[in-house]
Amino acid sequence: MRDRIPDRIRELGVHLFNFSSADKTILKLTDFFRSIDCPIKLGAVGISTDKKNEITGLMKKNQVGGMVYKFTDKDYPKLVELMF
Repeated sequence: MRDRIPDRIRELGVHLFNFSSADKTILKLTDFFRSIDCPIKLGAVGISTDKKNEITGLMKKNQVGGMVYKFTDKDYPKLVELMF
């Protein structure tokens, strides 16, 4: 999904960390959330991978969408994969 909004992620990196790499920004944010003991993946809160289809189905049913980037039915499985 990072390939869809790399400019916005790079801009965030410039403002937060003073560098302009989407990948580095994602890694730094991940490191930050780990440093404050915040779960990064669903498995960290006890949700197993056998729930992927259920989560995807609920996303479709509830028409989950982004504020800036609108999701499609094709996006839901990709998003769920990132969560695990």
